[in-house]
Amino acid sequence: MPDSLGWRNGQLVLVMSIVLVIVILSAATIIYLTSIQHLFFNYNPSREVILSIDSDFQRVLTRILANATMQYNKTRTEASDIDEMKEARTLANKTFSYWFLATQAAYAGKGLNIETEWIGDTIQEEKDIAVKIGWIDRQGRSDCIRPVQRYPARSLEKKLVKLFWYKPNSISAIGSKISVDSVAKGIVGWESTRILLLNLTITSIWGDEKDGLVYVNTVVLREDEEPVSNLKKDSFELYWFDPTVPQEEFWWKRAESSDIVEVRYNGGGNYTLILKPNFHDPDRQGSFWKWGSDPGYFQFIIVRVKDSRDIIVEAYSYPGIEYVIRENAVEPYYPDEPAKTKETYVFELLPNGTLYWFNTVLPVRTEKPVPPIPIPPVKQLRVYATVNYQSDPDNFVEVPYQVEVWDSRYLWPSSTNFLGWRKRFTNGAKLVFEVNYPPGCRKQAVRVVWLEDCDAEVPDYRIEMKVSGGLARVDTGSYILWIVVDREEASRHFPHVDWSLSFRDRFNTSHVEYILTAYDSYLSDAYYIPIKFPEDEWSIVPEPDPRTGVVRAPARIVAFRKSDRVVYTSPHPKQGQEVRDEIYYEDMVFIPYNVPYFLYSVNARWKKSFDIEYSYLVFAGMIGGFPDNSYSSQTIQRFKWGSLLESENPKRVVNGTFNNVNSYTPHRGYAIGQQVGSGAYSYWIALYNESWGTALFASKQLLDLLDAYGKAYKKGGSEVDQLFVWSRGLGASRFMEYDAIRLEAKGSSYQKTTIDPSKTPKVEFKFAGFLIGGGIADDSSKYDDDNTWYDGGREYPRPFSVLYDPAGGEIVDIKLYQRSAFAYDDFSENPFSTGSFAAPNPGSWSHDPDNGWLRGTSPDGSFCVAYSTTRIPAGTRTVYVLTKARYYTSSVEQYAGLTMLDESVSNFYLLGFQRYRQGNNYNLRRLGIWRQRSGQWNPCAQSLSLSFPDGAWSFFLGSRTLVGQYNGRMEITAYNSQGSSIGSSSANDKQIDVNLVGLGLYDATPNDGNRISADFDFFIACADADPRTVTVRNLRSGYRVIIRDSGGNIVAQATATSGSVTLNMITNPVIKGGSIEIRDNRGVLLFTKTFNLILGGDVYSVVTSNPSVNPVKECNMYYRMFTCRTVENSGVDDMPTIIDIHPAY
Repeated sequence: MPDSLGWRNGQLVLVMSIVLVIVILSAATIIYLTSIQHLFFNYNPSREVILSIDSDFQRVLTRILANATMQYNKTRTEASDIDEMKEARTLANKTFSYWFLATQAAYAGKGLNIETEWIGDTIQEEKDIAVKIGWIDRQGRSDCIRPVQRYPARSLEKKLVKLFWYKPNSISAIGSKISVDSVAKGIVGWESTRILLLNLTITSIWGDEKDGLVYVNTVVLREDEEPVSNLKKDSFELYWFDPTVPQEEFWWKRAESSDIVEVRYNGGGNYTLILKPNFHDPDRQGSFWKWGSDPGYFQFIIVRVKDSRDIIVEAYSYPGIEYVIRENAVEPYYPDEPAKTKETYVFELLPNGTLYWFNTVLPVRTEKPVPPIPIPPVKQLRVYATVNYQSDPDNFVEVPYQVEVWDSRYLWPSSTNFLGWRKRFTNGAKLVFEVNYPPGCRKQAVRVVWLEDCDAEVPDYRIEMKVSGGLARVDTGSYILWIVVDREEASRHFPHVDWSLSFRDRFNTSHVEYILTAYDSYLSDAYYIPIKFPEDEWSIVPEPDPRTGVVRAPARIVAFRKSDRVVYTSPHPKQGQEVRDEIYYEDMVFIPYNVPYFLYSVNARWKKSFDIEYSYLVFAGMIGGFPDNSYSSQTIQRFKWGSLLESENPKRVVNGTFNNVNSYTPHRGYAIGQQVGSGAYSYWIALYNESWGTALFASKQLLDLLDAYGKAYKKGGSEVDQLFVWSRGLGASRFMEYDAIRLEAKGSSYQKTTIDPSKTPKVEFKFAGFLIGGGIADDSSKYDDDNTWYDGGREYPRPFSVLYDPAGGEIVDIKLYQRSAFAYDDFSENPFSTGSFAAPNPGSWSHDPDNGWLRGTSPDGSFCVAYSTTRIPAGTRTVYVLTKARYYTSSVEQYAGLTMLDESVSNFYLLGFQRYRQGNNYNLRRLGIWRQRSGQWNPCAQSLSLSFPDGAWSFFLGSRTLVGQYNGRMEITAYNSQGSSIGSSSANDKQIDVNLVGLGLYDATPNDGNRISADFDFFIACADADPRTVTVRNLRSGYRVIIRDSGGNIVAQATATSGSVTLNMITNPVIKGGSIEIRDNRGVLLFTKTFNLILGGDVYSVVTSNPSVNPVKECNMYYRMFTCRTVENSGVDDMPTIIDIHPAY
C-alpha cells in the first residue's frame, strides 16, 4: 500500500508540474505577443521617418552636386571673378549645412540624434581606358590608333564634392554618410552612405573625310555604373577645333544644334554624336581630317554633358601634349661642354598650339599636327620637362610656368587680370614656361597637361618686384634689375638718370645700365649722351599691390608702355620738358625667373619729318659705372674690360681695356669728327671686371635695322651705323652702344640729320641683356693705357692669359651642400638605448648587435610599432621613408612595413605588405596602405598579388605629401634585394595628421596562436628629397663618382654626363665613415674625401681652383640663342625647333 500511495502521489505532482509549465508558457507567449505587437506599432512610424530622411538625404545630395557643377562651370559662361572650385565647394558645403541643421531641427522633438560624416570612399578604382582614334579618307580607306590613358584611383578624399574633369574619362561625384539613433524609437546604429555621380567617357572618335562627318562615341553612367539612357541633343555640348580660323579669332568652336546631325543612343549608356563641321574656310579643311600619315584635328574634341538631374561633367579627348624641342644654338658648337649651364629658354604657348621663343614662332620639323590646348581653367595646366631627354627620356620634372592674359591679337598684356587664374584657357591666353638644356643635352621633351582634379592650386610665386621712388627693383634669383618707371621721380634719388634699365649682380655692388632707343645730343667738354629719351611711365604686370608696391609672379614679370612722350634729360637746358610729335613707341621688358637674362622688344614709328639737332640715334647700348655714379680711383668695381664680336664669318673677337683717366676717350668708332679704328659690329658686346659682367646679345632684326639706317642716312658717302666704344669723363663710365646714326661734330656740315619717315624703316627690334662671369686681361697694367682697342688703324687686342672653366680646374674639396635626412639609423647600436627610436610596446622589439638589425615581433591580434623620436621638420611638403626588411609570417592577415603616425602614436598609417587569402590560396602577398584610427583598421589602397617570399630582403620606399594640392597622397614601392622595383600602391587619405615616421607590424587575427616578425637593417627619412639617391654637382662631363663604405666597398658609382650626377644608394643609404672619390674618364683618381656620415638625399658640391668663366667664351656660347635666325630668314637655324609632337596619354 505505501508503495501504491507513493506512486499515486508522484502522479499528482507530475500532473501539477505539467499544468504549471503550461500556464507559464501561455503567460510568456501572451507577454511576447504583446511585446511584439507593441514594437510593431512603434516601429512603423520610425521606419517611415528613416526612409523619409534617407530619401531626402539623396535628393539634397543630387541638388547640391547639380548646383556645384553649375557654379563651377560659371568660369565658362559668365565673366565671374570666382575662385572656381573653392566657390563651388563653399556653395555645396553651405547648402549641406543648411539641410543638416533644418533636418536636425525638424526631428529634434522626436528624440532623433542625426549625424553626418564626409567620406573618403573610392569612386573609381585605378584603371586603363583606351580612346580609339579612327579615320576614313576620301577614297574610303580606314585606319585607327588606340592610345591608352591610365587613371589613378579616384576617391572623395573626405570632401563632400569632388570633380575629376578634363580627361577622356571624367567624373562629377558627391558622397556622405548619415547616421540616426533614437533609444525612444528603438533605432540604434542606423547608417546610410550615399555616393552619387555622373561618369562620362569618350571611347572613340572617327573622322570620315569622305562624308565630312565626325563620329564621337561616349558612355554616360551614373552611380553603381547604371547607364544614363534619357539624354537628348541639348544634353550635350560639343566643342571642336577649327584650324581654318585666323589667329585673331578663337579656334575652338561650340557645335551649333544644326552642326550635330544626330545623337544616337546605342544602349548601355552609349551615345554617338555625329558632327558635320562648319569650317571658317572650307577650302583649308585638309588638316582637319589628315596630317601626313596621322589623324588630323578632328581627334581633338571636348564634350560636356548635363543629365536630367542637372549634374554637369566635362571630358576632353586627350589629356596632354608632348613636344620634343631641339636646341640649335649652343650644343652643336659646344658639345658636352661642362661650362654650358645657362641655356634656358622661356617659351610661350598659345591655345592653337603655336610655340614662341623671343617673339618668334618655333619652326616645326615634323609632319604631325600641332595639337591645340583645350579650354580648362588655367590653374589646371601644368608643364613638365625632361631633366635630360637624351640620357633619361622618361624623367620629367615640373618647371616654372605661368598663364598670362593678353589681348586677342597678343599685342598687349592685360593690365588688370594678367595672371588670370580664374578663367579658362581661351583666346588671349599664353602659357609661359622655362626649359633648360644642360651640358651634353640638345633635345628636351616638354609635356603640357591639364590636371583632372578640379581642386588644383595655382603654382608657387617665385619672382618679386618692389616699385618705389620712381624705380622698380626685381630680384630674379639670378640677377637684380632696376627699371626707371618714372624718370622725374627717380632723378630725385639718383643723379644723372640717363639710362632705362640697370643690371646688377646679386653679390656685388657694381652695376651696368642699358640704354634703350634715344636720340639727339647736347655737347660739352666732359659730358655728352643722347638727351631725348622716349619716356613714359612703365606699366608693370602683374599689377603692384597698391599698398606695398610689391609685384609677385610664378615665372616672369612684364613691363610695357605705349606712348609718344619724349623728354629732355640732363644736362640739356630743357631738362624735363616733353615733346609729343616726333615718335610713337611701344616697348616691353620681359623679366623671367632665375635665368641669366632679360628680353627687350620695341616697335616704334616716326610721326613726322624733323631735324635731329646733333646727329645721334642710339638703338641700344650699355654703360658700366659705379654704384654712386661718381668718379673714383681704380677699383674692382670698375668695369675694366670689354669685348665684342666684330664679325661672325670669319669669326673675329676684339678685346680691349678702358682708360682710367677723368676725360672723354673714344676707344672705337666715330664721334664728333674723330674716327678711332673700326666701327664694325656683330651679334654681341660685353662689359666686365674680375668678378662679373654683362653682355648685350643682338637679334638679327636689330642688326638688319642698323644696316638699313646706316644706308638711309649716309654722311659724305659713308654709312653712319656703328658700334661705338668710349669712356665718359664724368664718373669715368664705360659705354658700348649700337648707333643707328653716329654723333657728328658741332658746327660740321653733317651736324643735323632730318628724319624722314617715308624713307626710314620703323624702329622694330629686340635684344637680350645677359649676365656673364668675370675675367682678367693679359696684363692689368694696360688698364691705364687708352690705346687699347684701335688707334689710327693700329690694333691692340688683349687676349686672355688664362681661360677659366667652372669645372676645368684642379679639385680642391668636396663639400656637403644640402642634407635632407632628418631621421636615420643603421641599427649598429640599439636605437632604443641611443634614444633615436621609441616604442609604445618596447618589449616587442629586440636588437641584434652582431648583425646590426632591429627585430620586431607582433603576437596574434596585436600591433608592434616603433618610431623615430625626431619629428618631421616644419614646412616639409613631402616626407620620404626608406627601409630594408625581411619578414616571417605564419598566417594570413599579417602586415609589416613603414609607419606614419600622429602625436598620439596610436593613430597611424602602415605602408608595406600584407599576407592574405584568396579562395583556397592562403599564401598570397601584396603591397598596400592601411589606416589604424580610433581602434579601427581600414585599407586605403591594396595592390594586386606580388612576390614577397618569407626571409628574403626587400626595400620599402614610402612617401606622403603633407601640404599643397596633393596633401594626403601616399605611395609605397617595394624593391627586391638588387634594388629592382617589384610593385607599388598609392592612396589619398587625410584622416590622420602625420608628425612622426617609423616601422610597424600587425597580426590582425586574435587568439589563433600565430605571429609575424621582421628584421630591419636600416631606416632613413628625408624631407622633400629621395633617400635612394645622392647627388654630386659641379662636375665635368665624363668624371666618375664612386661612393665607398668604411671598409672600402663600393656602394654606388656613376659617370657624369652633365654638370651633376645622381647615384643610386638604395642598398645602403646610411654610411658611417664612407668616402666619395672623383676619377677622370681614364680612371685616374683626382680627389677623395672621407665623411663621418653619407646619407641618402644628400647633395655634394665639387670645389675647383678656377670657378670663373671666360666672358668671351660665354658670349660666343650663348649669343645664338637670341639671334632668332631660322633657315627660312637667314639660312642659319639658331631657333629651337619642334622635331616631334603628339597628344600625351
